[in-house]
Amino acid sequence: MLDYTEWSPDSFKILYNKIQQAINFATDNVLLELNPRLIEYKPWFLLLFDEPKPDLEKEYAIKQGEPVFIKGKPYRFSRTEIYEIIDIAHSLNISEDFAATIHQHAKELKSRYNKPIAETAIALYYDEKTYMLLSLLTIFGKAYDIDVKEKVRDALKTFINGLFKSYENLNRGLLYGIKLMKTIETLRSRMLELEGRYQQLINNRSSVVTSEQFLYLNEGAILPSVDEKVILQRMASITTHRKYLAYIIWKMAFTYLFSPQEILYLCKMLENLDLKDNVYPYLIAALLAIINTSSDHFLNDLTAKEKFEELMKDTDFINNFTNIINRDTWKVNAAKAAVLIEWSIFIGDAIKKNSGLEINLDVKSEHLAEMFHRAVVNDAFQFITHYLLSFQKTETESIYIENLPNVENVWHKTNNGEMSFCGLILIPPGKTPKTIRELERDFQNNLRKQLEHFVFKLVSKNMSYLQKIRRQEEDAIQSATTEPATPSTSRFPSTPNSKPKKASVLRHDIEAFFILIATLFRNLPDEGLKCWVETKSLINWGASFQETGMMCAYLEMLSSLATGKECSTYAFDFLSRASTSGGWCSWQTLFSAMDSYNIDMVDEMVEIPKEEVQLLISFLRVFRQVVKYRVQARLDFIKRNILKLLFSLVSQHIPTELKAELYYSIAAFCVPDDDSYMELTERVWTILEEEQIVPTVPKNLKIGTISTSEPSNVQSHDMSAIRKEIEEIESSKKIFFQTLAFIKLISTLIYVPEQHTALRCGFPVRSPTIHEQLGSDYRIPGITPYVSFIVDDIFVKAPTREYIFNSQKWEIIANSLEIIEKCLISFDLTGPLFEKNHYFAKSTKQIQMQKRMNKEEDLVFNNDEIEYLRNHPGYNIMKRLLTNSRLMEVILEIISTGKNILVDKYESSSDIIEPLIRCLKILWIALEKQDRFLKTLVPLVNGNTPGYLEHAFLSKKEIIVAIALLLDSENADICFYAVKILACLAKSTIFNSKDNLGVSRVNRLSSILETSPFANEILNNFVKRLELRGDDYWDFSVDQRNFELVQLCLKYLSKSDEEEFSAESLSKEENISLSTVSCAILDLILENLRPGRIQPTISHFLLGYDIRGSLQVPVIKYVADDYRESCLHKIMEILGHPINKFTEQSSKINKQLLNYPSLVARCYQILYKLCVDNNTSDATMLFLRSQKFISNQFRIMPLYIVQPDLEPKWDQGIMTQLDNHAIEIDWVSLCANLDERAWLMKMVSLELRKVQTRSGIQNLLALIYGFEVIKSKDRNSMDLDFNGPSTMKILDILNMLEFHWDDSWQMQLPQQHYFEKVNIETWLYRNDRGIEVYRLQDVFSELYQLYKHFHKRGVAFDDKDLRNEMKQIIKFCFFHNRNREFVHTRNECFKAWREVIEMTVIKHYNLLRFEVRESTFHDILMGLLTIMKNENDVIAGVLSKAVLAIITALRLDRKRQSVLHLANLSNIAQLRVPSERLYSIFKLILDCLIGPGFPPEVRNHIYCTMFNYLHYIDSDPDFTIGSRPQHEFARMIGGARSALDGGNLAVLHSCGDRLLDIIRLDASEGPVEGKLCALNILTALCSLGKREKNNFIIDFIVRSHFLSSLVKSLKSQNELLLKAIKPRPEQSALQAKYVFESRVILLIRIAQRRECALKLMDSGVFEYLDELTFLDERPKFNRTAQDSDDNPEFKRYHELLIIILRLIACILTSIGHESGPALIKASKFISRHQGLMLEILTDISPVDLLASPNGEIKDNAMLSIGVVHEMSRIFYFLGVKLEAIDKVRRETHQRTFQEILKELIIRFFPVRKSLVTMTTGKDTDIKYAQEQIENINRNFLGWCQIMTASTKGVQDFRPVFTANLDYAKRPDSDYRGDFKEPELSICINYVRTSIDILNHHMQNFGRISSKLEKGDNIEEILSGFRNEDIDDLNDSQRKSLALRTLQEQLNKTSKCITQHSYDAEISLLLIWRHLDHFMITRFPQGISTTSFGHVDKTTLQKDAKLVLTDILEKLESLEKHTVSSSLY
Repeated sequence: MLDYTEWSPDSFKILYNKIQQAINFATDNVLLELNPRLIEYKPWFLLLFDEPKPDLEKEYAIKQGEPVFIKGKPYRFSRTEIYEIIDIAHSLNISEDFAATIHQHAKELKSRYNKPIAETAIALYYDEKTYMLLSLLTIFGKAYDIDVKEKVRDALKTFINGLFKSYENLNRGLLYGIKLMKTIETLRSRMLELEGRYQQLINNRSSVVTSEQFLYLNEGAILPSVDEKVILQRMASITTHRKYLAYIIWKMAFTYLFSPQEILYLCKMLENLDLKDNVYPYLIAALLAIINTSSDHFLNDLTAKEKFEELMKDTDFINNFTNIINRDTWKVNAAKAAVLIEWSIFIGDAIKKNSGLEINLDVKSEHLAEMFHRAVVNDAFQFITHYLLSFQKTETESIYIENLPNVENVWHKTNNGEMSFCGLILIPPGKTPKTIRELERDFQNNLRKQLEHFVFKLVSKNMSYLQKIRRQEEDAIQSATTEPATPSTSRFPSTPNSKPKKASVLRHDIEAFFILIATLFRNLPDEGLKCWVETKSLINWGASFQETGMMCAYLEMLSSLATGKECSTYAFDFLSRASTSGGWCSWQTLFSAMDSYNIDMVDEMVEIPKEEVQLLISFLRVFRQVVKYRVQARLDFIKRNILKLLFSLVSQHIPTELKAELYYSIAAFCVPDDDSYMELTERVWTILEEEQIVPTVPKNLKIGTISTSEPSNVQSHDMSAIRKEIEEIESSKKIFFQTLAFIKLISTLIYVPEQHTALRCGFPVRSPTIHEQLGSDYRIPGITPYVSFIVDDIFVKAPTREYIFNSQKWEIIANSLEIIEKCLISFDLTGPLFEKNHYFAKSTKQIQMQKRMNKEEDLVFNNDEIEYLRNHPGYNIMKRLLTNSRLMEVILEIISTGKNILVDKYESSSDIIEPLIRCLKILWIALEKQDRFLKTLVPLVNGNTPGYLEHAFLSKKEIIVAIALLLDSENADICFYAVKILACLAKSTIFNSKDNLGVSRVNRLSSILETSPFANEILNNFVKRLELRGDDYWDFSVDQRNFELVQLCLKYLSKSDEEEFSAESLSKEENISLSTVSCAILDLILENLRPGRIQPTISHFLLGYDIRGSLQVPVIKYVADDYRESCLHKIMEILGHPINKFTEQSSKINKQLLNYPSLVARCYQILYKLCVDNNTSDATMLFLRSQKFISNQFRIMPLYIVQPDLEPKWDQGIMTQLDNHAIEIDWVSLCANLDERAWLMKMVSLELRKVQTRSGIQNLLALIYGFEVIKSKDRNSMDLDFNGPSTMKILDILNMLEFHWDDSWQMQLPQQHYFEKVNIETWLYRNDRGIEVYRLQDVFSELYQLYKHFHKRGVAFDDKDLRNEMKQIIKFCFFHNRNREFVHTRNECFKAWREVIEMTVIKHYNLLRFEVRESTFHDILMGLLTIMKNENDVIAGVLSKAVLAIITALRLDRKRQSVLHLANLSNIAQLRVPSERLYSIFKLILDCLIGPGFPPEVRNHIYCTMFNYLHYIDSDPDFTIGSRPQHEFARMIGGARSALDGGNLAVLHSCGDRLLDIIRLDASEGPVEGKLCALNILTALCSLGKREKNNFIIDFIVRSHFLSSLVKSLKSQNELLLKAIKPRPEQSALQAKYVFESRVILLIRIAQRRECALKLMDSGVFEYLDELTFLDERPKFNRTAQDSDDNPEFKRYHELLIIILRLIACILTSIGHESGPALIKASKFISRHQGLMLEILTDISPVDLLASPNGEIKDNAMLSIGVVHEMSRIFYFLGVKLEAIDKVRRETHQRTFQEILKELIIRFFPVRKSLVTMTTGKDTDIKYAQEQIENINRNFLGWCQIMTASTKGVQDFRPVFTANLDYAKRPDSDYRGDFKEPELSICINYVRTSIDILNHHMQNFGRISSKLEKGDNIEEILSGFRNEDIDDLNDSQRKSLALRTLQEQLNKTSKCITQHSYDAEISLLLIWRHLDHFMITRFPQGISTTSFGHVDKTTLQKDAKLVLTDILEKLESLEKHTVSSSLY
């Protein structure tokens, strides 16, 4: 028992799609998914429409407010909703629970239908029923289809058998077929009930609506039962359902699944049906199929054959069937007659096969002839022809030619003139009845095949009966005639010339039989071949007919049987033989008659008899078919001058019907199926011009005179014959045979090769049959007058003319539009004239193309091309369209009418479809061509410039709305071209502009659509067109346009015997599928999301954004009442992630992802564009995040590229993957696979950048890098299954992207011989993706136009060689485009991959679990570098950035990793990364630098990577651990460090000099960036070997003379460096500064080794530094500047100065004090720049400026300190060498350096104390200042030590400080003493400060040691760590980490104690030396002590004792607090 509250919408739609997938894919996985679904839905198939009925008790309960349980959940409804549910239940005759379930779902999906909830509920119910029946129909149809794979057929057959058995078991033997037929009858009853109710509502609504319903309506309820529109929709749905059920019955009958009981039931059912019922054709066809005895019918199905044999033995069945068929109660006797013929054959065959059967039958063999005759005279043939076969397309002229049976009780006219057949109003033959037009397409084909078997069986079995009927009819006709007519009237020898004696009822059944055969095979090439082979007797028999009607019908049959190449051969030979034997059915008869008519009319103006007109028309039809399909016959007739004969006859005064057939016959000569068609077409044009059927010659001008006239003169010509006949004859008759035929003739004469393909791919096709020089002697040449005649005299008047048959109007319009379309398509606006229209062309390559012509020839070439285009009919058409002429008005009117018919359903007509398609196509082509036409061609021809086509739309905005509404049509072509027009309008400047929408200004096009009252309908139509279809997802040819284009180009340039000419077309279908429409919609959306569009665009409208307000409004509204389905829903559904809860989400890889990569790539790109756009980013990403879309999509993203199952087998190449596995795949699918992954990864990286929640980030990181990277505490909050396998997907993706693509089109640029001066670079342009490609259309046009020009001027050349060269050029351009697209696509995919990596390491690196993240990225690095070294330059550039990002993150994280590893001290190996892994990474980095030869920018990235790597491995701190002896731990660390460096050096050494040579070349000759990177890496490499005794890197630098060149290069950029320290320097000057700094830094590193420092000195480094003239150009500091940018030159100068001073100091440090030459050179440098040095030393900023709020002033103070630091180092080494410099300065009365240094001592010694208390500014700035000042003071102490060191006794002592200790007694005073001479008190205070600082550190050391011993206060110790760093640690690990932290602090404190102990020690030494000098030493006579202050030894001794006692007390106190003597 089904629970109808479990019902869900779209369930059967999903099932239908699954069935289609199984049919298309036929994979085991698909079948495994399908079978359970079929079983699940079997109960619904068993019940069909048998739902539970309404229940009064349930109705009462709902009214009382009781809840309804839907899927187990209670739902309560409002009062209005209750009314609606009850009304739905009664309307659909279903239970209230079921109605409530549907109503609840309708709330969610009402936006899909844009209807109220109640109406939506009705629509949902009927839609599900439709898909249910479609599913059942597909099952029955495909189960026995031999084109379906066997395993699918077996699965479907199994289900069908189970369905039958289940139904029989549940219904006590009742058969399923009877169930279907009863359902049809039930639905018929419902239909009649609804029809009656509808009429009552229309006529008297108040009598239908009850008072209760009226009350409900007043309360706002929507009641479907009293809504006329809903009733009409229900009637339409029921009609469709009955049709599907009848079609299923036919499927069952055709495959012999019916039992005798079911057959009899069907027969009885047909007995009571009439022709008005839409199921009639299906059911009558089913009955005919089940009794058809043709062996071809069984389709080799043995089971069906056995069933049929059993049926033929069933006596009871045969007798019962006979009784039913013989009844007189059949409503349609003609249908019974058709069955009777089939039944007579059935009985005859049954009797023959079963010898004892006849005795038990009610019908005997002798009754069969009478039965057959009775059936024939009851119009069996007519019924089959005019009813069952009415879908066969017949030509309009057959209305009057085909003879209808003249039986009053069969055919008669009604009061309004319509023909009535068997009670059903029908249009006569030639016009298909509307009731049959809705037959399913495959049913039409099957029915035609079925009737074909019927005809052949009839001819083989009952030929004698037909002959008897013929004799009877001929006798009746002969007896009905009187005296013969005059002998001279008839031109056909066998035609009886007689007149009717009297009106009598005559039968024409033989005619009807031949018309049946003609209709059966009409317009089906070679389908009638079997007639020529198996029923040749029938054809011979017909040739003996003597009666006109029979002859016409026979010729009609021959015309159908002459269709096709093989059939036409048989027909040509048959009539040729008859010409010899003298029969009437011969070519000789036809041509003699035409010649005779022509002569008689010229001489006597006689009129052709009506009978002969009909006969001649039928004869010409045979002739036309033979000429059309038989080339040899065509040529033979041309030799016999038949073409001229036809034109002569058409020029006579003959009936327009005959003229029409003559035009068709002429057109048949111009069929382009052989090499002669161009010659024949030109001949037809010439004769047409000579005959002046259309007036092209001006008045009083004879053909042949030399004169040229304008078209306007032609219009004044007297009315031509054809114009007169159209206006006077055909218009009065309201039938336009000649008009239509002439239009088709002109259309045939304008042949456009590969028209549909050319339009699809943009091939610049030209019509080879447009006669360019036609009429050139007397008018403007060309065919424009003919096209203008069609437009002005036929097309624009056609809509206003009256027609008997409305279809003829639309056919005339359609064929006229076809001519206009052909003119536009062949109007080729490509080639050299339009070169400037290469959009995005490179401005640097505007090269004038040179051809192998001189200037005069070039001018002629261009003028010829201009003239050709000017005279082309397309030029006139374009001007008409762009000037908003009557042509444009009519086209827009047709579009509006088409919208009314197809969308608004004002009338039901399919005739509008073709004209509408052509109108849309014409507008699209014009929109595409108008730019080149207006901007280039019109100015070249000096014509008046018309306006743009968009103006016509702007003035009629309703047309835009109408075009958008056309997407409601089920015709794919209409939808496609409507989308293309909207796309053109969207990109035009007129519509891509701002328009008012409320208070906002938005995109004009989107404003028009949004403000339209049909906005919701438009959106719903687009949504509907994006619906997934089980068998039609994507049009593969959409992405193969360029391939098709090249294929056509090559075909155009090839002869018929060459390979390219016969290449199979990419797409054989001319029509567009719905999948093509989906492609176009997605492209439209994507195109209008690009930058440059005025927002909100049409894309935002289609995607459901609020374009009236803010685009940031949430995309999807979850409130049911506001739910609005948009294209975004469908995009999500395509990607397997449906939004609504009723559609399943896929947890597996979707088939779309594998088989439709282009579709998926477009969808991803649209979503990414929305996410990245600031206007839509927040709303879109919030929505996607709420759906978990990005993470789910990334999770199911395929990790391999495979060939799609549905991929066409063209354009293949070989893709070799990383594991050497090779697959065949085409270029488009390969690029689409890459695009698909690129856009998804871009979204992933964007999500990583924007997501705010920790769980969201962790989800993505887990999917990207595996579950191991997720911290344990975060796993509970994540929506992932951690029990499954964990893979590093990001690495798998990288491996997937590494492959080699072997393109089948790969080739080099061919050698140009004929086109050697043609520069193909001019054909390059930059497409919308920024890729530089060739515009293939222009390439072909230019080459082909040159080719034609070579022919014209008679250049001698080998035609084949010339064409081959052109083909090679085109192939190369195509390959270039493919290759650039492939490289770009792959590059973008790698970029997207890199972005994911970068977002991880930049924003979320710390969220990865620290235990595994380092090893994780090591794995990625290994894979990345391995791939990178084998890649091309472009990809390597991308990957190198990823490598750099990873290694940078590892470097920054390494110290922290080491610290956190030590939290677990059980394994000391965790301290470091395995050395082998690091060596491998380093080796791969070096391989990338050495091997591939990458460009400089890639090498720069590699250099940066090496630089970071070397810092990464050098970032291990020297740790100690409290629980181990310090020395043991340090030894282990040191050993690891040494081993690691040694291993890396070994890797470097293995590369040899090649690596270093590459770096050297980049450092010396590379671009600026390369120099900087190379110099820096050399510096880092030198540092790597700093522990080595012999540094081979430095050895290479010296050995390769790079060191000397490096030193020499210091002065090479002097001028630029001078500019660099000026305001606003050039970029080159700044670059020179950076390079100089890098060079000096490298020299500093080299100089750290003593031998290298000596080499530097030998290389003249000091001399080159002396020559740096910029040093003396020190800029002044602007102290009034308020902006930090006001003094940049000051900073730049000091940055340069500091590194120069540092280099000198480094050299002096390495060499030492004992090196005299070094000190001499250094002193010379100081002497050379002594003025600068003194200026700097005297211009030092006060230290208190470090606290300045002005950042520039503070930076200047820092710079000053830095300069002083480096200078103090130099002075320390120079020591007494300054005396020599100072001596010279004293002689010139200048201040000495020693004086300056003493002043600096006075300034810097006292500031230590103030720095400690300084709080303003950043801590880092103060810390740096402290360190620098401490170092400066130590350098000063060292200098003082050197200066006071005496080697010659006390007489040589040179005091630095004066003997003044007064202010040493006031240690807290800031007084600094004399600013000229430093007092000894300053040194005393310095000692005090040092001891105080030392005491502070000693106390701190004690506190830390105490904590380390106790091991408590862990949380306090760890408070400096970030929570995310330590949250995962347990208590033991936290304690270990706290101890490690304390140990680090202890080490730092110990170091500080050592440093400050040194300060105290040296200071005390200086004090002792000075006191010893002042107090003990006797000064010799003549030596004054006044220069050091007045020395009062007593006072000095007293003061010294006082201050020294204080110092000693501090030292004693310090000693007491000493923790351990080992610290010293």
